[in-house]
Amino acid sequence: MDTSDIERRCLYWCTLKGKKQNHTLILQNLQEMLSHADLIVNNGDIPCEQLTLSVKTTEYIFCSAMDTDRVCAFLCDDKYYYIIDNKRYITQEANNREPVTTYKCNVWRDNSAIDILKLIPTNTRKFLNIKLYENQKFKDRKVTNLDNILTIDFIRKTEKEQVILWKKYTDERKNEETLDLSGFYLFDPKVIILTGCKYNYTTVLLNLNMKFETLNWLFYFPHLKVLSIWGLTIDDNSLKGIDKYASQLNTLELHNCYNITGRVITSVLKLKMIENLIIDNPTAIFHPEESLHHSCLTTKEWEQIPENHSMKKLVINSANLTRDYIKPLLLRLQTLENFVMQDTVMRQLEKNSSSGKYDHKIVFHSEDNLKTGFTRYTNVAVYDLVSDRCGPLFSDSMLNKIKEIDPSKKDIIEEIVRNREN
Repeated sequence: MDTSDIERRCLYWCTLKGKKQNHTLILQNLQEMLSHADLIVNNGDIPCEQLTLSVKTTEYIFCSAMDTDRVCAFLCDDKYYYIIDNKRYITQEANNREPVTTYKCNVWRDNSAIDILKLIPTNTRKFLNIKLYENQKFKDRKVTNLDNILTIDFIRKTEKEQVILWKKYTDERKNEETLDLSGFYLFDPKVIILTGCKYNYTTVLLNLNMKFETLNWLFYFPHLKVLSIWGLTIDDNSLKGIDKYASQLNTLELHNCYNITGRVITSVLKLKMIENLIIDNPTAIFHPEESLHHSCLTTKEWEQIPENHSMKKLVINSANLTRDYIKPLLLRLQTLENFVMQDTVMRQLEKNSSSGKYDHKIVFHSEDNLKTGFTRYTNVAVYDLVSDRCGPLFSDSMLNKIKEIDPSKKDIIEEIVRNREN
């Protein structure tokens, strides 16, 4: 086994066993963490000014760990391997002064993955849950995996080389139904497009893939039924056109995609075969922060969304889900059978809703306990809306009167009227 094989084996072990607590957050705060560093330790001290590592130059994150006062990561760029250990210290000053916060960041750099593990203290290795190479043990099945193309094999490769590797990677998995892209943290989906091949996978799993900002590459997965997305930085606009790229999609899962809001429904409901939708983000916004409207979609926008006749199960795990959003949404989901939401939201909806005149049944469940819930028949009536309690402050005639008395307020009044119409 030559040096490159040993290093590959070492890196593979670290990606398998090391903690993966939040690679995205590590990259987002990388520059701030490095700003706390004074020296780079590399068999000697090097001034921090010589550090070339940045968000743009990072090639891969092997593992990351964090707690309240500590963030640690093992990563690489095109030349070196780095281990960063950033700690926060809060000390209480005398005379009842405000606590003082200080940071200390140690950065180790080496051109060998095996050697850098020797440089760092035992405490840092334990925090990342990694070991020295000589202490790394593999199960037989994992050793066999080393014969295949791995995600770490794409590190430090040109775009052309990655295209070739991607073909080999997918060829090795051509008989599988699921394509798991979890380890491709900084892989550019442009490579999929450049390859130009179409694939038979029915399920694609994305997890912390930081360069997957659009979904047009789904065009190359014509048989895709399930798309499960975890921790991506995509937003509502990223899903525009998904009905063209993934028209056969049956299930869409959006877990901890913190830029996704209730507006995403405008794109999702264009999918003619969608049956299951999961929006799993406790802080997802379903109402605007500053607006007279009390849903993140205006009345006019809701009216432009066509009725959907395929959706059967909907899960929205967000404390911000409002009845002002639920009411127009239910009107468009004509075949919905199960609606899962947070327990507090569900109980408020149960108090402020009643069954309609049709015999189609919808079961509302608590996300905390699926055995807890209630049933309504369509069309479900929903009461006590914020928009009902907070109607327009002025009638049209009053606004016209204000305009006559004070012409300088003409522009403001016209803006109010436009917002009301929308």
